[in-house]
Amino acid sequence: MDDIQQELEFLAVQAESPDQHVKIQKLSPAQMAALATSLGRKHGIKVKFGDFQTASTDGNTISLPLTNKENSWINRGLLDHETAHIRLTDFSHVPGQLGFRRTLWNVIEDVRIEATMPVFYPGMRSNYRALIRELRKTSPEMFAIKLDDPPDAIVAGYISLVLRALYLRQAEVADLAIEARDVFIRTFGPSLEADLYCIISKIDNVETPQDVMDLVDEIVALLEKHASEQDQAGDADTEQGQGPGGENTGQAQGSDTAEPEQGAQGQDGKNGGPGQKEDSGAADLSSAQPGDSTDLQTDLDLNNPEKSAAIKQALEAQTERGDFGDQLKEIMESGTRPGNEHVEIAVPALKADLIATGYQKQPITAHSGLVAQLSSRLRGLLQAQDLQHAKPGMTGNRIARNRLHRIKTGDPRLFLRKTPKKAVNTAVHLLLDNSSSMDENQRFHITKEVTLALVKSLENMRGINPAVTVFPAFYPYNRRNNGTAAPVARLLSHGEKSGRNMLYPGGPKGQTPLHAAVRFVASEMLGLSEPRKILVILTDGEPDCTEDAEMAIQEAGDLGIQVVCLGIEQLVETQIFPHFEIVQSVRDLPEKAFSLLERLLTRQ
Repeated sequence: MDDIQQELEFLAVQAESPDQHVKIQKLSPAQMAALATSLGRKHGIKVKFGDFQTASTDGNTISLPLTNKENSWINRGLLDHETAHIRLTDFSHVPGQLGFRRTLWNVIEDVRIEATMPVFYPGMRSNYRALIRELRKTSPEMFAIKLDDPPDAIVAGYISLVLRALYLRQAEVADLAIEARDVFIRTFGPSLEADLYCIISKIDNVETPQDVMDLVDEIVALLEKHASEQDQAGDADTEQGQGPGGENTGQAQGSDTAEPEQGAQGQDGKNGGPGQKEDSGAADLSSAQPGDSTDLQTDLDLNNPEKSAAIKQALEAQTERGDFGDQLKEIMESGTRPGNEHVEIAVPALKADLIATGYQKQPITAHSGLVAQLSSRLRGLLQAQDLQHAKPGMTGNRIARNRLHRIKTGDPRLFLRKTPKKAVNTAVHLLLDNSSSMDENQRFHITKEVTLALVKSLENMRGINPAVTVFPAFYPYNRRNNGTAAPVARLLSHGEKSGRNMLYPGGPKGQTPLHAAVRFVASEMLGLSEPRKILVILTDGEPDCTEDAEMAIQEAGDLGIQVVCLGIEQLVETQIFPHFEIVQSVRDLPEKAFSLLERLLTRQ
């Protein structure tokens, strides 16, 4: 048994060990969006979620459908794969022509980027292994290679599985790699398998997409060489009197058990006839080089019309077989998995669309007394957190003179020490309900005044990083964004200074997609550097779907984002908000807002 077979069998056994199993991590929609945002920032790419049917990329931005937790692993695989391509693949080196060359390039480039990405993001190695294990359970036909597959698919599948098992050390496919070798040898012969393995084993030296293209050219040249040798062998045998398939019509055959030089071969070294048994295993490849196959392998391969035809069919294939990402997209699009529905997440509207739908610049002004009250109370809160208080302890640089009398009681805490500094470092995101119900009574006006006062008070506070988002940005949703996903308006982004003015909607209109808006804000906040993150929702508390809104708020909480609500005049569904206060007028704001923020900012 050759070294390759032994190594594959070792990996196959290893894959069955419970200790080696890499568990798939299923993520909530908010966790998935947050992970995508974090990866995007890390690798300098943009990731956006929306009501997409599948994943796509334009080379700079990855667009992903947001799905439920049960199917999040597919999205995670798509995200890792597309991130790797954007980071590492120069698509100018992709073969221009469709067909076999493009298929080979896809397979080898997938292996290259999967091997390289863990250098930048070590977690991707285990992510890929977990993904493949899950795919084998849910889509068992995805990797398997069968005898009746088209020849080009057998070549591509063999290369992919052997490299994944032996080079990427993905033990999860080792058994399939064993089967793929058997199918390949039975289709093309052991000589071609030995030579092909020698070429693909150069993957260690493949560092760029151009190197991948060079390897593809080498593989194609090898197949053309074998096809040519098949044809030449067939012509030579015809001239010497052999019939098709290697049957000798002009001389006696050797016995099955005879040594080659004792009659199993003719004088020209060709296969002696149909009585000769074909070896089903490849030769030892540890020191093989292209073209160095044994004479016996060559004899078994040459003058076999079926193998020659299979090689030519692979070379002439016009269909491009997609890469790993394309296969994942097909699974996502199939809709055959239970609960394969997408999860709604809002999308940011363009500034031009906001202006076109009535947004105007609003001076950031508020009643000076109101702002003074808010600023004073928040400043006092921040100052209290920043102070370093001296407390008695068993060690320190200063003796607490007023505690010397405690020596008699045996109290050892005679030294003064300063407590660690508790600096407030918090991102605060205001999410404003702009649905039609906010047009009742004074809700729209109160919300505007409350928002402007909060922005003016928070923006210059040391340790606070504010932002403002409106939902929905406009209605109907497809009026400007050519889709059904709820649009939101970024009035102020984290890290941005508002200046004197801020765009503000002209009036409320439409539905209340609170769940989609909360998920959008969660994805925006998770990548921030502030350790504490607070989402303040200003609404009358009547979302489109209470259950979805409650789930989105829980997801945000799971991500460490604290959600509070300022009810404007009323709050219909109070049970979905962990903390809330109701503001009847802007005069209530200092007390109500401070009450909410104080509980959270001082909470340890």
